[in-house]
Amino acid sequence: MQPHRTGSQGCIRSGRRGGAGLVSTEVNETGRLVGRDFWDVRHGHHTREQAHGKPPRLRIRRYLDLVRTRVGAQSSETYSQYLARKVFAAHLPVREDWLCLEVGCAPGRNLVRFNRLFGYRPWGVEYSPAGAQNARDTLVSSGFDPSTIIEADFFDQKFHRDYAGRFNVVLSLGFIEHFDDPACVVREHVDLIAPGGFLVCAIPNLRGWGYPFLALYARDLLSAHNCEIMRLRPFQRLFEGTELEERFCGYVGTWGVFGMSLRHERSFRGYLACAIDRANDLLSHAAFLFLRGRAAESAWSPGLLYIGQRSACPATPATRERGAAPSFRRGPERVPQGETP
Repeated sequence: MQPHRTGSQGCIRSGRRGGAGLVSTEVNETGRLVGRDFWDVRHGHHTREQAHGKPPRLRIRRYLDLVRTRVGAQSSETYSQYLARKVFAAHLPVREDWLCLEVGCAPGRNLVRFNRLFGYRPWGVEYSPAGAQNARDTLVSSGFDPSTIIEADFFDQKFHRDYAGRFNVVLSLGFIEHFDDPACVVREHVDLIAPGGFLVCAIPNLRGWGYPFLALYARDLLSAHNCEIMRLRPFQRLFEGTELEERFCGYVGTWGVFGMSLRHERSFRGYLACAIDRANDLLSHAAFLFLRGRAAESAWSPGLLYIGQRSACPATPATRERGAAPSFRRGPERVPQGETP
């Protein structure tokens, strides 16, 4: 099968100029805070990491994991495992027949992770060509059909006509904060969810203790994010008035006062960001080891998470047009390791 590709037509109508560096004025006029070049550069870094190995900070995590295993079985649990056990598993069912779409799916690891946790069949939409290829490579290496990665603008009208109401789970992890009108973006997500399906939406928390550093050394990255929604109540309000029933909404993570890595840059701020990331690893592991889930707090938690379920019988544009419930497409099948689909 050939990878899916569609055209591009934005639906975000508000606009805000501002920022520097990688922020594109052209896309700001459609309500985006970053352009395709921003994501191509970012996903290009991921491609080089795949080719040359993981950065040193990830090796530190392996050493910390080794230390935790010496402490005891419960203490060896990582925060990601804790989050999956205490939050995701409490609200999301295990269903191998369900389709899971990630919006902005590069590099594809989240789709593989949710398949391993819940059995969901991975689908993704990504409008950066480099990012789409990264996601396909990840699916191939994990034994999935890469043709379910759709290279398209999420706001393309044809994409929404083709896929409205088709997915049981929609993942949006670090996407909506890159727009002037995130409430509008949330509504576009809801349109893709099948009746009774779930939205899992997460954004970084750049408004904590790391904000002064970002304001001083990374104003271009701040301008690429809508920081106004990075408080619990403004974030929660984005989902009110939709067809979603809240299952969880709160801060997640134990420590991450910086929240945005610049370690790829060979500059003062890049080296400083790398040092902060390494310190974050130590502090995050220590906080989780001693405080467990009680460590989540607005000042230092690196993210906010929302899980909501769509009502069982919503009147979607797709169902109104067809006069029937949406029919599901067949998801990707497992492919034996070492073989190309």
